[in-house]
Amino acid sequence: MFNILLISTKIHKTIKGKDKNEVYHYKKHFDVIIKPKDITYPIEIQLDVPAFENLNNIKINVFQYNKTFTKLLTIILMNVMKI
Repeated sequence: MFNILLISTKIHKTIKGKDKNEVYHYKKHFDVIIKPKDITYPIEIQLDVPAFENLNNIKINVFQYNKTFTKLLTIILMNVMKI
């Protein structure tokens, strides 16, 4: 699922129609995302997210709910996109 999220950041605007949220649009574009060498899943947030960002010129923010699902916590706010 992580790869689908990354792909959507790259091609979301190119998809026509009202069903941009459907995964089938993105599955055929797995070659759009450059993966770090030796990546394993689940990813290590502190190590792998910056690698994905640098290779793909994207910004990734990671959030998590607390245990009672009453508050959204910021796990990581990453670098600004390169221009």
